Amino acid sequence: MKIKHYYSFDESESGNMYFKELNASNWDLLRTNEKAGPFSIEREINAYEQNCDSSQAFKDAARIICRLLKQYNIKNRLVSLGCGKGIVEWHIKRFMPELYIKCTDYTSEGLKLLEKVFISCNEFDVFDMMADKDYESLRQDDTVLMFRVSTEFSLNQWKEIFDKIYRGGVKYIVFVPADILTLPILINEKRAFFSNWLRHRKNTFSGWLYSRKEYTKIFMGTGKKPRYKIMHSEKLGHTEVMLLQRAE
Repeated sequence: MKIKHYYSFDESESGNMYFKELNASNWDLLRTNEKAGPFSIEREINAYEQNCDSSQAFKDAARIICRLLKQYNIKNRLVSLGCGKGIVEWHIKRFMPELYIKCTDYTSEGLKLLEKVFISCNEFDVFDMMADKDYESLRQDDTVLMFRVSTEFSLNQWKEIFDKIYRGGVKYIVFVPADILTLPILINEKRAFFSNWLRHRKNTFSGWLYSRKEYTKIFMGTGKKPRYKIMHSEKLGHTEVMLLQRAE
């Protein structure tokens, strides 16, 4: 089961621009607009760190991720694809300061801002998850983190992404969907859509929500055998923290 996901951005969040759908340019606008609320990257280190520290859900996710990395003795460089504001990565770095973390995103201007405030991160780089050449920067001993980027791509695009990571020889992936689609979440999504419509608020197409069964299809890649298998999964609110291992 999968459905289209919509979000209503305030005028202040979108800089008086009503998005029809999200892309790299729009995300850059949201990240760099100081009035974009939770989407904006703070300009000062203290403000950024205070925001990160107050984000309990991200802290809980980071605690689980670090526990799994330690439990399975995974000490490789952690490469986050689609880091956004880098909040969960910030918490991971606090829990595991010895871990080398590389934050990537396809929003170049937002990434420049993040580099100024996320000072404990080891490395930053622009990375387009649909561009084959960008995967050349991944090493076989990297651990890939994909946190709350699940809505960004269609089912077929996700399968292609897992093919690309598989071809790079990456052994471990930490995959945390934005939400796992269930009947209650489907009802809430429909309710929010029509509520925005009745209040004349623009519903911006913001990707897709998938059920757990759909994620197992995604992990298959485009082949007949799975590219990655769920090694460990732990529930977290409406989602799960999944540790995936490369299928040989």
